[in-house]
Amino acid sequence: MLEHLNPTPQKPGRVVVLGAYGFVGGTCARRLAARGVPVLALDKDDIDLTASGAAEQLQTRLAPDDTILVVSARAPCKDTGMMVDNIRIMHAVCTALERSSVNHVVYFSSDAVYSDAPVPLTEESQTEPGSMHGTMHLARELMLKATVKAPLAVVRSTFDLRRGGSAQRLRAQPLPPAGGGRAGDRSVRRRRGAARSRAGR
Repeated sequence: MLEHLNPTPQKPGRVVVLGAYGFVGGTCARRLAARGVPVLALDKDDIDLTASGAAEQLQTRLAPDDTILVVSARAPCKDTGMMVDNIRIMHAVCTALERSSVNHVVYFSSDAVYSDAPVPLTEESQTEPGSMHGTMHLARELMLKATVKAPLAVVRSTFDLRRGGSAQRLRAQPLPPAGGGRAGDRSVRRRRGAARSRAGR
């Protein structure tokens, strides 16, 4: 559950989107820009977060008023090589955040961190990933929680809504305003049905 730290929604000074040319990151970047929010869109062509020196490159791009939206990932994570790359990406992000002062961090995670039991999720649901993909996201959540000093919101999405997607997929919820998102395990959760197919996130 999110706890909004501002009494009214506040527009971010700037949002740095990591993974900005993918479906989720690109959609967020466009919608933020359409609402008049300054956006710094970064992808692997700008900074290869798996490469040596990535943390230093990212650190130079960050400012104290920034909100960081972390979407960048190799997904869906299917094998140990992809797992290593995803942890390397988050290590670079965490190192940069550890050395920088930012206003707010949002991590786009996945409901794959839960088991596949066909029951509604609640705030008491245990994280029991049964896949490489879910294990990867849970590990990255823990890395951020151990590092980030600013308010952190973890959004555990159920589905990607890609063009032509199934009508059974759920409607995406809006991102929390800057300055919000700190309570419990700092996550937004959505219910999922007994039968579903999970798209890569």
